[in-house]
Amino acid sequence: MAKEALVRIGQLYAIEEEGKDLSCAARKQLRAEKSQPVLNNLHDWLTKVRARTANGGASAKAMDYTLRRWASFIRYAETGHLPIDNNVVENCIRQLPWAKRTGCLQALNVQDKELPLFRPAGYRQAEWFKSGRMVKRHPGKIADLAK
Repeated sequence: MAKEALVRIGQLYAIEEEGKDLSCAARKQLRAEKSQPVLNNLHDWLTKVRARTANGGASAKAMDYTLRRWASFIRYAETGHLPIDNNVVENCIRQLPWAKRTGCLQALNVQDKELPLFRPAGYRQAEWFKSGRMVKRHPGKIADLAK
C-alpha cells in the first residue's frame, strides 16, 4: 500500500520536474493536462484503500489526514505559481526552534516580524556567526556572539 502511494506521488514529482523551467501559465497548463488526472486517480485509490483499512492504525490515520485536507493538497495543481510541496518553507522554519533555544533571537533583540534571519541549512552555529551573515543584517548587535 505505501509503495503504491509513493509511486503515485512520484509521478506527480516527475511532472513537476518536466515543468520546472516553464512559465507560470505553461506550468498551469501542464498541471491541468498531466497532474490533475494523476491526482484524481490518487484520490480514488486512497478512498478505496481507506474503505478496506481498519480504523485506528497508522495507515488509516495517514489516509484520513490526506483525504480531510485534499483541497489543500491539490491546490498547487490548480495554479502555475505554487510549488508542489513546502520544503523551502520547512527548511527555513526548522531554524526557528534552534534560534529560540540558544537565545539568539533575544540576544539580537529580534522582533517576530524580523524572523526570516535563520542560519543557512548545513551551517553549524559557529560557522553561521563567523560567516558574517548575521552581522550584515544586524551590525553591531552580535559583536560578542560572533567572536
